Amino acid sequence: MASESSIPLHDCLIIGGGIAGLSSALSLVRTLHTAVVFDEGIHRNDQAPHLATVPTWDSQDPKRFRDAAKLNILSKYSTVEFANVKLEKVAQLTDGPHKGYFCVWDTKQRQWLGRKVILAMGVEDVLPTIDGFAECWTQGIFHCLVHRGYEERGCASGGVLAIDGDASFFAARHLAFQARNLTDNVVIYTHGNNELAQEVELQLGPCGFRAESRPIAKFVQHPKRAQMEVHFQDGQSEIVGFMVHRPRTNIRGPFAEQLGVEMTPEGHIKTQFPFNETTVPGVFVAGDAGSQFKIGTQAVVMGAFAAGGVQMQVNAEKWSKPLSSVFNKALGKPFLTKVFGHDYVVLPSKYFDDIKRASPRSLSFFQALSDGLNMEASVGHLYASTTEIDVVVKHLNTRLTQLTPLLCDEAEYAIEKEIGSLPDWKKFNISDLIAAIVHRTTNRILVGKELCRNEEYLAITTKFSRSLFISGIFWNFVRLGPLRKLVAWLTIGLHLRDRNAAAKVLLPHVLARRQEKESGVDVATKYPDALQWTIDTAPSFPGDDEPLHQVYHMLHLTFAASSASGVGVTQCVLNVLAYPEYLEPLREEISTVVARHSGWTDKALSQMALLDSFIRETMRLHPAGSLTVARTVMDDHFRFHDGLTLPKGTNVIAPALAIHYDPDNYENAHQFDGFRFARYRQKQGENHRWLASTIDQKFLQ
Repeated sequence: MASESSIPLHDCLIIGGGIAGLSSALSLVRTLHTAVVFDEGIHRNDQAPHLATVPTWDSQDPKRFRDAAKLNILSKYSTVEFANVKLEKVAQLTDGPHKGYFCVWDTKQRQWLGRKVILAMGVEDVLPTIDGFAECWTQGIFHCLVHRGYEERGCASGGVLAIDGDASFFAARHLAFQARNLTDNVVIYTHGNNELAQEVELQLGPCGFRAESRPIAKFVQHPKRAQMEVHFQDGQSEIVGFMVHRPRTNIRGPFAEQLGVEMTPEGHIKTQFPFNETTVPGVFVAGDAGSQFKIGTQAVVMGAFAAGGVQMQVNAEKWSKPLSSVFNKALGKPFLTKVFGHDYVVLPSKYFDDIKRASPRSLSFFQALSDGLNMEASVGHLYASTTEIDVVVKHLNTRLTQLTPLLCDEAEYAIEKEIGSLPDWKKFNISDLIAAIVHRTTNRILVGKELCRNEEYLAITTKFSRSLFISGIFWNFVRLGPLRKLVAWLTIGLHLRDRNAAAKVLLPHVLARRQEKESGVDVATKYPDALQWTIDTAPSFPGDDEPLHQVYHMLHLTFAASSASGVGVTQCVLNVLAYPEYLEPLREEISTVVARHSGWTDKALSQMALLDSFIRETMRLHPAGSLTVARTVMDDHFRFHDGLTLPKGTNVIAPALAIHYDPDNYENAHQFDGFRFARYRQKQGENHRWLASTIDQKFLQ
């Protein structure tokens, strides 16, 4: 067996060479990532005579599709390998030079190493034990009428085998309605389930469907098309033109269990939106193993998105340290790099005061954000406005003292709602849990108490934020050049659906408040929230005072407030778990100060030096982004204090992580020291300098 250090390290190991695995491989090699595709030559559609719904490959042999896709990849790209081997084991390494990476072994104990894993091995059907079923499977009995039904259109009859997972009226009705499009005579076979047969007769009989409850003895395939003979246990039989049944499936191979990924109650691997990452970090799923919709086009999409998740993680791991090194070596000099597919000039800290003093009309954060997330496709020129800046700077920041009790009240409600009183231990996904609590809490000061406890609004704005990010950023990783904006426009449909659904809930509230304001109601006192401040803010761009524009501003403020805050709180919780020695000192300080001030007040918060230090140190080591302070030059040019001049359209950014990890800025810069800044604050005149909310040239967010 080769030593671990002598085995090449690949960016991704793709277990499965079917449609999903091929899609992942193609997406990865397009960005020069290295991958190995493991294909033992067994695929769920091996018995199927043709593919369906895959454009240009409809009604063609699945094997020809796989062979052509593989040939296309190998003929054009050099960073992918195909290994036609049977794998035996996969594991995440717990020690050694490649700790945290993944290793797979084949049956001959050969090894491959990878930074990430995509599970694309698919599933295998668990066929009913009725005699003859296996012989008729894919010939006369189909799992999906989209795949095979068209070829049998116009036949004399069709059947639905309503057993196992399809042994419910809802499932039987769904399949029967599909079959009715292909033939006028549809029979639902319940195989001895008299209760289901009676419900079918009662509900569907008047519509021309027939239920057959007699137990089936065997199926016999006829040579003519999909036709077969159904033999009952009472000795009688009948001919049916085709049969549809969706058998239960098992995940193929031992790999999901070996890696310890969680499963859904339906039996597929649990994944997280949008990149199909499993509950084990670094392990992704593509295709049938991670979806109840087992269809070729879904496999293509899942493969591409899983590859997108791999790309993001691998890029962050590969280049965050090298970028830090480049910055430190060229200290004091700007340099050019790619950030989410766009060119950015990375600026050293000596330019930060220039950025801070610059007008948003000269150096625009919103333009950089809009370009980075392709927001023009969904909200047009909304980000040419300064409304959101005005709401935060002129209203939110000046009212923090009055808003603190509201936030505390909502945080208590949110924790009770999301966690409650637990008599026993319960498992949570920490990221999802914190995101939900933060989303509820921040919405209290964004849209007020009524809407922040509206479950429909919370759900749709969560979907809005997720689809805003994924639809905006995904195409940045594909080298589309000038076509990127056009592609973003063409693929924005999912996000537009979420935007419109959220706007439908929020717009009536905007209209009602505008009417109250016109009627002389003291809305400023009645509604101390960002929604009202947005309505009251003078328009800074044509159309900015239109109700729908105000709705869009609020949705984007919600995205900003929940996303960054959720990440920060999650990192704090993870650091408490990683460094439990900080837990008791933090608890003691919080309990003492809260008791002294009779609750969470702004004065109480100002006296929690240990907590504030812990938060700032977490933000230092784990900022929301390794690069921050993004701006776009809006004037013909922008001139910095030392004469550096950048033309219109130039994007600039600051290397936050590199600065935070610079040993010239912090002692033991790579180590977590939760009370580092509490010690700094003890020096005379240094109290406010080291607060978590204080940004300077050595601490960026």
